[in-house]
Amino acid sequence: MVTDNAVYLGTHDWVGSDFAINAGVGLVVRMKDSTKDTGATILEHIKASFERDWRSRYLYVQQTGTHCVF
Repeated sequence: MVTDNAVYLGTHDWVGSDFAINAGVGLVVRMKDSTKDTGATILEHIKASFERDWRSRYLYVQQTGTHCVF
């Protein structure tokens, strides 16, 4: 998850049972408020990576059907 000034990187699937039952690891990176421009931030790099992968030509959308168990 990326916000304006922080990013969370972790192994959770963002469902209640995953947080209650599974062990996982996560990292929160928060940028300090700064008035000087120091170039691209880690947040911008992570956001760009997500956008690149989300729109990748290698993306495969898996169709759900009767064989899926939820």
